[in-house]
Amino acid sequence: MSKHKKTLKQKIIADLHRQVYSLDNANISSFENKNLKEVENKPSQTIAVNNYPFLVADISKTLILSLLIICSQLILFFLLKKHILVLQGINY
Repeated sequence: MSKHKKTLKQKIIADLHRQVYSLDNANISSFENKNLKEVENKPSQTIAVNNYPFLVADISKTLILSLLIICSQLILFFLLKKHILVLQGINY
């Protein structure tokens, strides 16, 4: 099988994408430089921004699940220890 070659139209489109991408990067970097200069001129302020809004929810879900597992293990232990629940092969 022969290798697929790009047509002239595909090459032109790819070149335009590269040019747009490089212009976007240049605009972003100049925008960031302007913002850095503005920030340097302002007095320092502490701003707490939650960059990971899902983190608190995930940690709380993990904590709740862990506590449920530990509690169920303790309940099972006491049920087996008091011989309220008897399972074959498990002696306490």
